[in-house]
Amino acid sequence: MISALLTLALATIQPVVSVQSITLEKVKNVAVTDITTTEAEVTWKKQSAALQYQVRVKDNAGDVVKKKKTERRRLTITGLDGGTTYTVQVRALRKAKAGAWSKAVEFTTDTEENASYDDYKAVAGTSSGEWQNLTYGTSGDATTVVEVNSDGTTAFTLDLGGLVFGLLDPDAKTFESTYDETGAVFTAEDDDLFGDVTITIVNNGNDTAQITFEGLNVPVAGISSLTAEGTLYDDSVDLDYTITFADTLTANGVMNLTKAE
Repeated sequence: MISALLTLALATIQPVVSVQSITLEKVKNVAVTDITTTEAEVTWKKQSAALQYQVRVKDNAGDVVKKKKTERRRLTITGLDGGTTYTVQVRALRKAKAGAWSKAVEFTTDTEENASYDDYKAVAGTSSGEWQNLTYGTSGDATTVVEVNSDGTTAFTLDLGGLVFGLLDPDAKTFESTYDETGAVFTAEDDDLFGDVTITIVNNGNDTAQITFEGLNVPVAGISSLTAEGTLYDDSVDLDYTITFADTLTANGVMNLTKAE
C-alpha cells in the first residue's frame, strides 16, 4: 500500500522550470492605432512565456519619453505632443527576466488644429483672372493661391502674367507664415521682383478677409513701390493697387480673380 502511494506521488510531481531556462522571444506584430493629438494605442502578438510586457516610446531625438508595464496585449499611451513623430517598442517580461525589444514602429500624432482654422479656411484656394493697369491700359493674367493649414501655417502665392515691371511673365512668388486670431503677416527682404515685401491678411469673421500688400524698394529702375489692398472672399479676390514711380508719379490698377471650383 505504501509502495503504491509513493509511486503515485512521484508520478504526479512536475519538474520545476527555472526562469533562467525560459526563452523570451522578441515580441512581434507591434502596431499603433487610434492615434490622436495626444494618445495612441499600441497592440502586439501574445508571447506565450511572458507574464508582463513593457512598452517604451522614444521621440525624434531618441530619448525615452514613455515607459510602462502591462499584463495585457495592448496599452494606450497618453500625454503625447501633437504633430510629433515617435517610435514604440515592446518586450516580454517574466519576473526578473526581460526579452529583447521588438522592432521599432514609427507613428506620428495628429496635428492640433489651430483655433482660427475654421475662420480662415473659407478664403483658402486658387483664384484666377487678370490684372489691369487703369492708368496705362495694360493687362495680364493673374493667379493667387492661399494655403491655410490646420496646424497654423499658411502660404500666399502671387503669379502675374504679361509685362510686369518690365519683365515678361515673371516667376510666381510664394511667401510663407503662420496665422492666429490676429491674422497672418508675410515678409520677405530683397525679393527680386517686389523688393521688401509685407503682406497682411486679417479675417473679417464672415468668410472674408482683408489683404494688404506692400513692396518697397522695388529692384526695378524707375519704380519705387507697389501697394495693394482688397478683400479675399470665399469665391473670389478683388484688389486695388498703386505703383509709385521714382519721380513720385503713380499708376493705378485693379485685380479681379475668381476662385476655382
